[in-house]
Amino acid sequence: MFKSIWIAAAAAALVATCAATSASADEAQTLALAGDWTGVLAGEQPTHVILHVQPAGGGVAATYDNVERGVHGVPLSDFRRDGEKVSFALPQAGIRYEGRLDPDGRTVKGLISQGSAPPQPLDLSRAN
Repeated sequence: MFKSIWIAAAAAALVATCAATSASADEAQTLALAGDWTGVLAGEQPTHVILHVQPAGGGVAATYDNVERGVHGVPLSDFRRDGEKVSFALPQAGIRYEGRLDPDGRTVKGLISQGSAPPQPLDLSRAN
């Protein structure tokens, strides 16, 4: 279910960035997540996900890739970190992710949800 939503959202996605308006501890924490993150969304056919988080305008810009579908650069919005909590959204498809950053800073364990569908686990690991 999520695969088709992600693909449909890729076609409709508009460029979105999380631009910070002033320096703060939360912004510095979010910037510390810059880099590539990988994970696998389980299902009939697992979906390999790559998130690219890059500094942009004092905040970050985050995009999504679906390896199996050849979809690259789908913009994510509201990418943020608040302490251990990491979250982002793909509002065009009603998708929301919330996870917790492990103390080592290399893994985020969380759940991805869409609308009223039951959340599914999606753990992300730092790729670089």
